[in-house]
Amino acid sequence: MLRRPSDLGPSAIVWGIGLIIAALLFVFVRAHYQTIERQRFQRDAVYYGTLVTETVGRHVNSLKFLRAFVAARDVTRWEFSTFASQTLPNNHGFKAVLWVPVVPGPDRRTYEANLQRDGLYGLRIRDMDANGGFSVARTKDAYFPVTYVDPLEGNQDLIGLDLATDPDYRDLLQQAGRRNDIAVSPLTHKDVEGRKASLLLVAFPLGAPERRTAGDVAAPRTKGFAVGILDIDELIRTILPKGAPIEMVVGQAGTGSTPPGTDATSSANGWFAHSTFSQSQIFDIADRRFILSVRSSAGSEAAGGLLIALGTALGALLLTGLLAQHLHNATMYNQAVERAVVARTAELNAANAALRDEIEMRREAEASLRRAKEKTEVANRAQSEFLAAMSHKLRAPLNAIVGLSGDMVQEVEAGNGAARIRGYVENVNSSGLTLLQLVNELLDLSQLESRQGPLDDTPVCVADVIRTAFGRVKAQARSAGVSLTTHCPDDGIFIRADERLLTKALTNLLSNAVQFTPAGGEAELFARENRDGTVSLVVRDTGIGIPADKLEQVLEPFVRLPSVSPHEHEGAGLGLSFVNRVAQISGFALSIESEKGAGTRVTLTCPEERVIGRTQAA
Repeated sequence: MLRRPSDLGPSAIVWGIGLIIAALLFVFVRAHYQTIERQRFQRDAVYYGTLVTETVGRHVNSLKFLRAFVAARDVTRWEFSTFASQTLPNNHGFKAVLWVPVVPGPDRRTYEANLQRDGLYGLRIRDMDANGGFSVARTKDAYFPVTYVDPLEGNQDLIGLDLATDPDYRDLLQQAGRRNDIAVSPLTHKDVEGRKASLLLVAFPLGAPERRTAGDVAAPRTKGFAVGILDIDELIRTILPKGAPIEMVVGQAGTGSTPPGTDATSSANGWFAHSTFSQSQIFDIADRRFILSVRSSAGSEAAGGLLIALGTALGALLLTGLLAQHLHNATMYNQAVERAVVARTAELNAANAALRDEIEMRREAEASLRRAKEKTEVANRAQSEFLAAMSHKLRAPLNAIVGLSGDMVQEVEAGNGAARIRGYVENVNSSGLTLLQLVNELLDLSQLESRQGPLDDTPVCVADVIRTAFGRVKAQARSAGVSLTTHCPDDGIFIRADERLLTKALTNLLSNAVQFTPAGGEAELFARENRDGTVSLVVRDTGIGIPADKLEQVLEPFVRLPSVSPHEHEGAGLGLSFVNRVAQISGFALSIESEKGAGTRVTLTCPEERVIGRTQAA
């Protein structure tokens, strides 16, 4: 603690020098980063401004390409559709492209008849009234109907509208007809899809007029006009990346039409007032002059430089404070360091002891997990070996039960009664069949799980496998009232697989499709060759579908869904587990697409390396 006033002298001098240095550092760093931000803004403004003007010019000039297309023949609405479908994808700023032919008054009926032959039944050339409504066009010397518009969605009402009745389009077409070249309208602002959009109408005459009069939109020999509706705001949004440090608007030079609510002269200063940096440039489209205004976006102007300048000044002040207090705190600092070293050493010793205990606990946990894993593996092997060994011993007595019960049914039928005994015997027979099927499914799945040797990997004809699976399930489908179809595009498709396992897997999938499809529904098994060289086997049905939360669970053993057939016994839930295991050991890809109430689609895809040609298969 300072005791005398003289002790404050060195500290006051240090603080005075520190404040001066901090102020100078703040001014220098702030000016330096503002210079950097200004240079970056100018670079971005030039780059994106050039990109915007060039893109607008490219959109406008794209309509010129139609002149060569229509020079030697009459253009139909379908030919213009082809042109528009090639123009719009490359020019995203166009909201719509219109084909507007010139229809002389005597040719009106022929034009309307041609539209009706194209499928626009009952369509007539229409006029627009002052309220924006439509009515059948009155008799005129010439019409300028919209014959095609792309995109058509949302613009159907424009088909057949005589654009000469719309003041904006009439002035635009008059200008294009007089100049025999590209003409653009003044920039307008309209609501488009819930936002205020800056729209520019562009028209290009198709065909050379032979005469012009002051009242004509174009001479009768003009074939028509290509009209584009250009959304300047949307075009700028597609050019500027998300989070760009600048903002741009386009306006009509000297008309006060620059969005949003600004023009190139009086209101631009208000728009620029919200930014640190700004500039403008003039560019021409056809015979009209526009202005592109650029400003730095909010939050992008030198914020980082201001923080760094403040940080530098604060750092200088902090160093000043540390230097001023150094002499006074030297002794206390050394003592504090010694105490901190002792305390830290004690903490490290405690932490090391705790770490040693944790390491020992983890070693014991790892040993326990290893032992549990070994026990689990031994149990799984023992289970698989047991089920595989019991295959014959289980199937033999079950076959005997089924056979004897079948014989008893035949004996009872030959007698003079015993209806009750017959019912008992039939129940025994049905139960035996069900139990046999369950055991067969369990043993088949167990054999797959315990399989040690290689697969019976031989060339398999996909068409033969499909026909075999169809033959096994068609009786079930007929009984359930389900329409069952199969299709294979080529009997020459061969793959390498285990034919028995693949056939059983497809049979299980097709049986499930029938079982879970109501009467009157459809089930289908087909194959297709994919572009990547793979071959897909697809089972599709129109049944009850699988809930989204069950798509992963159905691949596990013993997971069952309720069947739609009251006469069909519920399986053990092993069918899809068997198919999944076959796909895994065969190297196939299994995918399930389903929606509750809308059917299921299961696809087994054979990889390209397992698809073989006809020569190899032979």
